[in-house]
Formats: sequence, structure tokens, C-alpha cells
Amino acid sequence: YYSMEASNCRCVASPSVASPSVASVAHQPRRYSRDWNSQVQLTPSDTVIIVAYHLPIALKVHDGQYTAEWDDERGLNRDGMNLTASCVYIGCISMEIPDHEQEMVERMLFDQFNCVVLFLSAELKERY
Repeated sequence: YYSMEASNCRCVASPSVASPSVASVAHQPRRYSRDWNSQVQLTPSDTVIIVAYHLPIALKVHDGQYTAEWDDERGLNRDGMNLTASCVYIGCISMEIPDHEQEMVERMLFDQFNCVVLFLSAELKERY
């Protein structure tokens, strides 16, 4: 069970769902100007949820042990965004993980990088 809360966002992955990486998101909307040219000011208590098909994670396995590194070359440069808010990243990883090891990899990536991994079926991966 993962839970991340902020003043205006709550992201929960429930154990009652088939996979804890499937997140349901409920938020209390803030009132922002409809002027799309105006900038939204984020605070440290805000949370930004970034969804990408591939997470910018370089995952390796050696002797059954997984290690992961953030890979800025894969399109999401955390430092380059200069966000004052916390971020949660949602997406897939390129490495195939056996079913019995997926939960361990999910927990590791969430704990280390605030990443929620989506494991897609082979059929779904082929379609997209």
C-alpha cells in the first residue's frame, strides 16, 4: 500500500487493486486563472504527477539483485525542471520483470525515486 499526500493532491495505490502500481488519484482542485499565459506558482507542499510511457530509470539486474539509476538522458531531467514541489512519476520500464519480482521492483523504485511502475501485458505493449 503506497500513499503520498499533499495539501491539494492524494495519490493512493490500494492493495485491493490487482497491482499496487495502479493508482487512483483524487484531488481537491485549486482555482487557477483561465488565462493560459499566466504561470502557476507551486509550493513545496504541492505535488506534481508526471506520466510518461517510459520512466527515466536505468534498471539493471546482477545475480538476482536489482539496481536502478535515474537517467536524465531519457527525457525527464529532474534538476532541469527546477520544481519546488515534490514529484511522482508514473510509467513503464523497458526491462521485463518476472511476475514474482514485480512487487519488489515497484517498492524499490517508489522508495528511491517516487516512481510508480506500470507493468503492461505483452499484448498491450505491442499495440502501443
